[in-house]
Amino acid sequence: MLYHLLTGQTDQSLFEKKAVTKSFNVNEVPKMFDHRVLSIRGFDKNATMIYADVIQGIDLKATLHHVFINQEIDYLHIHNAKPGCYNCMVVRVIS
Repeated sequence: MLYHLLTGQTDQSLFEKKAVTKSFNVNEVPKMFDHRVLSIRGFDKNATMIYADVIQGIDLKATLHHVFINQEIDYLHIHNAKPGCYNCMVVRVIS
């Protein structure tokens, strides 16, 4: 299960995913994002949103690489921009 915990520092909603239907490799972006307009929200280790942008899905992989240059960003939430529906969480991989 993935949770975004409310800390009082952000008004983001609480989301829960009960089942993982597919796993992806590091740096693999699912094709389902290519045709969507996406809202990208970056959070620090305190769950405070410190980055937000709206992008075309085809640009997602390049955007992820660019956003994670900022070492303060711990993880991202991706939403389908027009309806605002939560899509997934992206975490930084430390190797």
